[in-house]
Amino acid sequence: MPGGPRRTGALAAWFQRLYAAHESVPILVGGAAVELYTGGAYTTGDLDFVGWLPTDVERSLREVTFRKEGRHWIHETGQIFIELPGSHLEPGETAVRIRVGSVLVRVISPEAILVDRLAAWQFWHSTIDAVNAFLLWRSLERRLHRRTLIALAKARGVGKALRSLRDFVAKETVRAPIAEVEKWAEQKI
Repeated sequence: MPGGPRRTGALAAWFQRLYAAHESVPILVGGAAVELYTGGAYTTGDLDFVGWLPTDVERSLREVTFRKEGRHWIHETGQIFIELPGSHLEPGETAVRIRVGSVLVRVISPEAILVDRLAAWQFWHSTIDAVNAFLLWRSLERRLHRRTLIALAKARGVGKALRSLRDFVAKETVRAPIAEVEKWAEQKI
């Protein structure tokens, strides 16, 4: 299977289909969600979900040669890494279904993943997450629900980071050179 968002989407959908109809399907979050929303402008090697891992799903993973190592489920041949770092989304965050190729994937909302990346930038000074926030904005600007975005940013205390992103995007062209994006991302919020 070729790499990129189609592979990531197919793997996420496969994992979510392992859950029985009566079980709560895990939600794709983190870098893999960024990858899907940006169409591969950012790529990652792991799939992070929020949810829980029932015994029957664990058994299914083992049947296809995944092994558990710490918090990760690893399929060495396929180079697939799955982790469930949390059991639920944060208050105010929601999940949506998006189509990736021929599959539907349940993923954190675009507003929530954008705020998550802004929080990592503002509080942990993660420049890669600032770049991810820029890539998300550039990819989703017309689809973002502004009231939801502002409310989530306020709740997480990242209004300043959101303003910085919006100011940067307003003064730069849609295709800002990566050097300019990196320079912006290196500032302290």
